[in-house]
Amino acid sequence: MSKSSIVICPSCGYLGSPSDGLAGEVKALDSMTCPKCKADITVRNAASHLVEKHLKQQGRNYTCDICNAKLPSMGAAERHVMQHLILQATSAGLNRFICLVCGREFLTIKAALAHMKAHQ
Repeated sequence: MSKSSIVICPSCGYLGSPSDGLAGEVKALDSMTCPKCKADITVRNAASHLVEKHLKQQGRNYTCDICNAKLPSMGAAERHVMQHLILQATSAGLNRFICLVCGREFLTIKAALAHMKAHQ
């Protein structure tokens, strides 16, 4: 399992390996508790919370506080953190990517990551 495949579920507070079972429980929420630091945040600000609070700068590199991945730039680090809010699920042999913030589904990770900008 790659480090970026760790997911954060705003619905139930789950922080860990992805599971197709999570796909059935994804629903839109107004607020959540960050499962990493227990801060009360609005779902609308979940992505920016992860970037601001769970990325640590070390010299020119960044470290993800969620999975300890090392990233070479702020842009790469932001894209990486967004992946923690996307669940990859398989249904009828097709991959789908589900935004754990709002429940929208996408056919590609690229489309899901582009969508995550709406939550920043």
